[in-house]
Amino acid sequence: MSERAAWGIRAAWPHGRIARVTVFVRLVRRRAWMLAPPLILAVLGALLSTYLQKPSYQATAEVLADRSTLGGDSTAEALTARSPELAAHVVAATGVPGMTTEKLLAASTVTPAVNSDLLRFSASDSHSRYAMLLANTYAREFARYKAEKDTAGVSDALRSLDTKIEALQAKGATTSPSYSTLLQRRVQLEALGRLLSQQTSVLQPAANASTVRTHTVRGALLGGLLGALLGVGLAAIATLWRSRNLP
Repeated sequence: MSERAAWGIRAAWPHGRIARVTVFVRLVRRRAWMLAPPLILAVLGALLSTYLQKPSYQATAEVLADRSTLGGDSTAEALTARSPELAAHVVAATGVPGMTTEKLLAASTVTPAVNSDLLRFSASDSHSRYAMLLANTYAREFARYKAEKDTAGVSDALRSLDTKIEALQAKGATTSPSYSTLLQRRVQLEALGRLLSQQTSVLQPAANASTVRTHTVRGALLGGLLGALLGVGLAAIATLWRSRNLP
């Protein structure tokens, strides 16, 4: 901006308004100390809140889900493990005080291992023993749930065969070729059911729970930012109030 233009702007402003702006800037500088108390209090409050926060523990159990015969997908199986129906069974089996289906799903994860048939079941809680109990029960209930789901078709087929076998027994046709065929088919289905039920099992239960690290530094930074904003606001309010009371 040229000197002539700057002079024109200063000339256009009333003298009193320029004086008020000058005083306002001086007052803001004088009240810079007001930033310190809110800043310090906010940082201390954030650190105290982090210190008083209950520790959180996380435990992890591993489940082996053999996909070679099931033709499954680890990601799909992980989604199956997040079923609210399964979570309700886990909550009922653990008996953890205050635990609900929604809380369990929020405090747990099921992650498929890369290039592996492993599924990792992790659960968090403010008590280490509850974290281990939730992780282990979650893994065990999933193995049972998956086995029942995989063998559901075999169970239906066995019930149908049993009905036919009982009908032939009622007729006294236990020496007929049909009866022998049905018995042989039943043996095969039972073997298939045992094979499918063993495809999913708990490989490594959780033996301990690790402490989840708290975000102390992040809390302090956020508290400092909040304190700085509060200090700036107080300084601005005090400055405006003082400037409006100037003669």
